[in-house]
Amino acid sequence: MPLLRLCALLAITATADAYEPREDEGNIGGPSSVYEDIRADRQRRIDQLESDLERLLRPYTEFKKRIYRDYGISYGLDYSALVQVADRSPGERIAASGAVRFFGVWEALNRGETNRGNLVFRVQHRHRLGTDIAPSQLGPEIGYAGLTATFFNDAGFLLTSLLWDQVLGEGRFAFQVGVIDATDYVHNYPLVGSLTGFNNFVFRRPTIPTPAQGVGFGARFYLLPEIYFNFGFSDSNADATDPRGTLNRFFEKHRPFAYAEFGWSKSKQAPFADNAHVVFWYDSPDEFSDAWGFALNWNRTIDERWIPFVRFGYSDQGATRWRLSITAGAGYQLEKDGTLMGLGLNWGRPNSAFFGADLDDQFTAEFFVRTSVTAGLTTTPHIQVLVNPALNPDEDVLIVVGLRVRIDF
Repeated sequence: MPLLRLCALLAITATADAYEPREDEGNIGGPSSVYEDIRADRQRRIDQLESDLERLLRPYTEFKKRIYRDYGISYGLDYSALVQVADRSPGERIAASGAVRFFGVWEALNRGETNRGNLVFRVQHRHRLGTDIAPSQLGPEIGYAGLTATFFNDAGFLLTSLLWDQVLGEGRFAFQVGVIDATDYVHNYPLVGSLTGFNNFVFRRPTIPTPAQGVGFGARFYLLPEIYFNFGFSDSNADATDPRGTLNRFFEKHRPFAYAEFGWSKSKQAPFADNAHVVFWYDSPDEFSDAWGFALNWNRTIDERWIPFVRFGYSDQGATRWRLSITAGAGYQLEKDGTLMGLGLNWGRPNSAFFGADLDDQFTAEFFVRTSVTAGLTTTPHIQVLVNPALNPDEDVLIVVGLRVRIDF
């Protein structure tokens, strides 16, 4: 097929038949990685009844399958939006943002074999939707010493992944190098995904200063069939909106963020379904002194429905908003239609070095319900209860409600 025709096919879009890891190997990336985006979108389409739109696009779907069969390319395009509204605020109380993403995997080396090599990419555009602020800015506006959402901002065009992913040693060792997103590799569990799980930052990595997407390296080595060692580094000076500048800064004056994670995982193919780990991290000097910390995680999947989890984090210096964080909760997966419900509770101690003052402890709760309306379309209403907002001492409790929508074509 001529190159021009192939480029036209890729530009049309949608989730193709996707790369699936072999039973004796696994992918390094977590629930927000490109691999998981492609796999989850494909699985939802398999699980859902075929809609009128799906039937209309059936020839196009077959077209995508041929791209994968002939060239080993899996790719997808999605659009996500989030709107959040706070019940009270000394500033703005409504925020909305959207993001369009194009992502994919090219199985370029040893396709279908154990020691395969893939090229992974993801570009996106994030933007406000008719409001003065994006959801990532709502927390400080209402006096909450945290973030009610993270992914949804108005950063514009971003290059968030452009890397080589290589498996070696019959699946025991894997590494990724290039433009990487550290959140794909550090302190993961099933409900951490920005577009699939909780919205509030405390249910992700509140005590770990994972940098913006930029030049980095990540690797995973299985010491035993269920025991792994995950390690890597990223440049804390990275700016995903300026890939060329990020590359120059990496060679001229990089700031390494490094991590090492020791963990137990029941399955290489689904390393975070049943997982326990401890992660240590270090962030090099900048406006703050050397920062370090550690975090713990335990989660299980019970009867393929329940996902209980417990998480703890500690940060030594002011690189993060939180000095201490303790989180517990559970997810529940409905068997018939794939609906996922999640409830999380968090106690957090704001970092005085970050805020420049001692602040009261905060308590956060979030409940969400993610439902597949039809194949390719999910909606996630949620409610957050923010108790004792540290930057708004006049209020005891703030309520934030929101709706997240995602469609993959």
